[in-house]
Amino acid sequence: LVNRVNPGTRGRGATQLVAERLGATPPPGEHEVWPGVRLSLEMRAPIDRALYFHSFEVRTARLLATLLPRGGTFVDIGANIGFFAVLGARAVGPSGRVECFEPNPPTAAALRRNLARNGVGH
Repeated sequence: LVNRVNPGTRGRGATQLVAERLGATPPPGEHEVWPGVRLSLEMRAPIDRALYFHSFEVRTARLLATLLPRGGTFVDIGANIGFFAVLGARAVGPSGRVECFEPNPPTAAALRRNLARNGVGH
């Protein structure tokens, strides 16, 4: 049924689609959105729900892990709540550098909290 509605939807993305069609909203709070990555999600924005269901930019996240060298630099402009910033920090390691920018003050505050929650300080 889900694949007929959206042929490109598989796995957890399908779960998200069905949940949203049924009007189910995941609970706000701290959630593991990637192995070992915990973010605070409010569930008001579509990105929060996609992160919760592990269907947000999965290919891009995997690509970061393969392309970023240890000790390298990762720049995340428009970092939102920090998903890619945390993944980038894990990829470059403690000898690397992460620069992330988020212009929206409330979102920037959430970004700082999520970076701290995941031990990102570089």
